[in-house]
Amino acid sequence: TKHPSALGCPAMETWSEIKDFLAPALTGVLQGKPLTQTDYPLLLNRNGKIAEHHYTFAYSALKGGDGRVSGVMSIASDTSINVRSARRIATLDRIAETARPGAAPSELWDGVRQALTKNRRDIAGAVLFAHHDGKPRSVTWSIGFSSPREFESLQSQVVRSHKSRRQVKVLRPKQTSSGLEIGDLGIALPLRARGQGAIATLVVFPHELVPVTRRLLGFYNGLRHSCERSLEIVTANRDEINALRNELAEVDIRYQLLFESLGEGVIYSATEGFSAESEKILAVNASCCRVLGYTNAELTGSARDKIFFPEDPMLEAALLQREQFGVFRGELKLRRSDGSPIWVDLTSNLMTNDAGRRHAVTIFRDATQRKELENNAKLAERLEALGQLTGGVAHDFNNLLTVILGGADELANNAALGRYERTLASLMKSAAERGQKLTGQLLAYARRQELHPRKLDINRA
Repeated sequence: TKHPSALGCPAMETWSEIKDFLAPALTGVLQGKPLTQTDYPLLLNRNGKIAEHHYTFAYSALKGGDGRVSGVMSIASDTSINVRSARRIATLDRIAETARPGAAPSELWDGVRQALTKNRRDIAGAVLFAHHDGKPRSVTWSIGFSSPREFESLQSQVVRSHKSRRQVKVLRPKQTSSGLEIGDLGIALPLRARGQGAIATLVVFPHELVPVTRRLLGFYNGLRHSCERSLEIVTANRDEINALRNELAEVDIRYQLLFESLGEGVIYSATEGFSAESEKILAVNASCCRVLGYTNAELTGSARDKIFFPEDPMLEAALLQREQFGVFRGELKLRRSDGSPIWVDLTSNLMTNDAGRRHAVTIFRDATQRKELENNAKLAERLEALGQLTGGVAHDFNNLLTVILGGADELANNAALGRYERTLASLMKSAAERGQKLTGQLLAYARRQELHPRKLDINRA
């Protein structure tokens, strides 16, 4: 749009809107420093309006025959379309990632908000209106708008156009709390759920620096399709859970009573039966919730990894055994709601219903008390073995002391010996008698006899 009027004019006049970038760039090139940039953002005046553009360019100095710099060569390519496309595709990918199995619609809408917040060029402002009685009534969340007057202005425009099945243009409220960065023209996108019609309307506004082109409107249309597709996945997943729960509810009432009144924890889940496949919890009983510290709603619809430790090698071995033989019985660690482990005795069976769907019924019991009893029993066995060893050693040592004590007594009373020898014999007898008392204490421990501890002054002992 600068050609041909730009020919012969100073660069600073022709591109005055980017002089803060251009002046130092040209100065550096004229000093012999070439400049290259890739996808560089510039705010250029096109057709009398400042807009966002991106360029990949190279500036290099041109030298005359005398070696002095006489000009600048600029080779530039407008990459705006590529940059915007990549940015918009990334936004659609983020929305697609929000459609996680087991996610609630509220989690989906929160994920959409987070995805849009990361693209403040194409989505400078946004409002999600929830529908009630077929019409947009309440604000679920907003980006760039905050006052009730703004919401009322947008809502009135959306209400007038809510019957349209396509995107509808809306105008930005005259007074906005976010300043002038939001563009004047926005788009209302009706979001429809399969079999329910429109359940929400998403109103989006681009940044005032982003031109409203057919490509931008195409992105908004893709945004609507991505939201509806994610909603379909989430809704289908919830429908599957509800259908399977209804299937469980149709089972004979006696089995329902057994399921809820059973003292062991019970987990009913949908699975393909393979160890590497995910497993979805369809129902749990009260005992399961009590042991693990979750509510029924927190567990229903969640993945198996919520209550197991995926990195546990014992879990992997158990799943492989169940895959191979159709059942696993053994000990495993489960994860409580606070993240702490709990050991359980567990049995998990694979079964296939009449419709060909595979399920797993897992029954477990808290093994904490049993493991404590086993540990206490092992400790008692070790103490018993130690007592027997102690008793045997003390008995043999006592026999040796008896011989020593008899010999020392005989020597101490022998008049034929000198005074010094009889004194040594008396000391030997005294030491042997103390050794007998010690062996007596060891024998008392070995026989589990009651000991009588007492205070002792070691200075007198």
